Parts: sequence; structure tokens; C-alpha cells
Amino acid sequence: MPGPSACSPAASSPTASPTSDFPSPPSTFFVAYSHTTIQAVAGISAAIFCIHFAGTSGWGYVQAVSPLRYVASLGALQNFASFLIASAAPVLTGWLLDRTHSFNLALGVCSAVALLGALSYATLAAPTGMHLEPQA
Repeated sequence: MPGPSACSPAASSPTASPTSDFPSPPSTFFVAYSHTTIQAVAGISAAIFCIHFAGTSGWGYVQAVSPLRYVASLGALQNFASFLIASAAPVLTGWLLDRTHSFNLALGVCSAVALLGALSYATLAAPTGMHLEPQA
């Protein structure tokens, strides 16, 4: 699963969020093809472990890459989007389970959404450090 530094974001590192989230999609995808309960629990545990690091370091990432006057607004937009997707997840999972009678597709969709989120952090904002504005 993750390497020693992949899930240990430093508080001052603006790149902590993207690197912490990358191990989560493969772990979730691994669960769909697990042959034992232990493999499934290990995959889910690893995915949740890394996704929590990514979620908590997301606030620091917004502060590090956005101008000071936009930090609150961009943080609110980030939370709104993630909570909107998270609230749709149980409905989509239930619908996919009802149609396919298997969790494989639902876990694959979950992996794809998590990977898309990690890639958006890694590509949409260049981590160049704090953008301090001069004080008037």
C-alpha cells in the first residue's frame, strides 16, 4: 500500500494532500478483487487511513496555494464539493448494488472518484508556497 512518506504529510508541506490521497484509490479497487475477508479489511483500512490524511491536509493545501483573501472562500468551495459527492455516494452505491448485485462496480466508481480528486489536487494548483499580499 503506501510507502513510509506517502501517508505522512508534513504540516508545512503544500503537497501533502495529493500524495496522501494517491494510495487510497488502488486500495479501494483492491477490495473489489479480494479473496479473503482479511484482504478486504486491509484494503478498506488502508484506503480510509490515507483518505483521512488527504482530507485534513486539504485545508493546509488551500492556504498554501491561494491568495490570502480567497482562502476562506476556496476552502468552503472545496468542502461543499466534497460533501456533495460524499452525500451522493450511498445512493449511487445502493443503486449500483441493486443493478449488478455486486460491489465490484461500486468500488471501482469509488476508486475513480478518489483518483480524480487526487489528480485535481496535483494538477489544478501549483504548490509554489504562500502567496502573501503586501499589507496596506
